[in-house]
Amino acid sequence: MKRTGLLLACLVLARVSAADVVAVSDAVATVAAAEGDLRLVRDGRAVLREVDAGFVVEHFDAFTTGPSGRLELVADPRSGLAVTVTAGEDTAVVVAIRPDVDGVPGVIELASGSLEVAVRAGAERSGVRVRTAALAAEAVEASFVVDLLPAAVLVTADEGIVTVTAGGQAERYASPGEAVELDPATGLVRTVRYEPEMTAAFRSAWLAGRRALLGLRADALLDAYRGDYSRARSRLDDSYAGLMRHRDVIDRWVRASMRSAEPDTDADPPSDSLRDDLDAASAAVLRYETLAASIVRVADAAGEEGTGGELLRLVETDRAIAAERAATVRHVRKLAARFAAPATR
Repeated sequence: MKRTGLLLACLVLARVSAADVVAVSDAVATVAAAEGDLRLVRDGRAVLREVDAGFVVEHFDAFTTGPSGRLELVADPRSGLAVTVTAGEDTAVVVAIRPDVDGVPGVIELASGSLEVAVRAGAERSGVRVRTAALAAEAVEASFVVDLLPAAVLVTADEGIVTVTAGGQAERYASPGEAVELDPATGLVRTVRYEPEMTAAFRSAWLAGRRALLGLRADALLDAYRGDYSRARSRLDDSYAGLMRHRDVIDRWVRASMRSAEPDTDADPPSDSLRDDLDAASAAVLRYETLAASIVRVADAAGEEGTGGELLRLVETDRAIAAERAATVRHVRKLAARFAAPATR
């Protein structure tokens, strides 16, 4: 029952600066390399054109790679970031930009799979943060990897130091020779030490061991996921309904964006209430996609004799409407960034 090509891993590269709204162009990155199956959703709609090296990426573009897919993105110089992001097979990537004034670095949201990040100092804005539903890993100048599996998260660094935070716990640090591991079910975070020059070998062994363990724990994990899935789906539905309370404003943004690539200074900026509802919907999307991806992967590990068939069918039944709502939420995030009040950009 090989279904890994259906995994819903997600990441978001967010640019936060006064230059957030780019005149005429929403470019935030360029595709440096693309291999295998690749699907793109932009502004809530599938884009049929081929994505290859040189393709210009807009904020909140959503990419999904197939079993043999690979995607490498390089941040646009106008973003103020010097970052390269590489997502491997069976991964979905969302590149986003939002305005902010609190000095938060570029943000990448990851819901499943493995993400390689290289962030270089000396840019206009330094630092990048990888955020999952369970932890955040932040670095100013480093080369690191975040591996997100259904029952574990690992942060390793080839170079530099990565600060890891989870659930209000004390900060941990990943560096060559010290990895940070999280069990999402318990919230426990620990530091794992290894030979500094053996980062790649350590990570490879960790992945192999964790994947083997999935097969042994598959039925127990799927039992736990049943209640989690129901709650995550309800949270997605409720938060989406909350966001749609602002439909009049959102519709005006859509009409204004269709008239011009430039932000409309007369359009309504996002209110505090809309921002709160959008944040809630965005968090619900990340949580739902993380869980859906985990269910698919664990059901795959369980095999035909596993107990996940009914739950997997439910996920697949919900897939279309959940994907539509996720795409809509990301489109609204893009519009909110575009029409943010000048004082908050």
